[in-house]
Amino acid sequence: MNIPTFERTVELTELYIADEVFACGTSAFIAPVIEIDGRKIGNNRAGHEADTKNDSLTAKIQEKYKELFMQSIYLTKIKPSNYRKLK
Repeated sequence: MNIPTFERTVELTELYIADEVFACGTSAFIAPVIEIDGRKIGNNRAGHEADTKNDSLTAKIQEKYKELFMQSIYLTKIKPSNYRKLK
């Protein structure tokens, strides 16, 4: 995607006026943030996959994430014989 990125501290007010905000993590993947402290972010629709006309950056990143990391080569396959019963 060739999107320049960098890490820095952001002010809360920057988030309030952002066009889009998303959070990412191992269990949430790429999750759009549509509200912060009761304030709607951007158009309040960023990243919503149900929106077929959504061309937001968040939606594009979500799609690329799925394309790259949800492929079987990145998933750990566990055979049933490797499962342990929890007591």
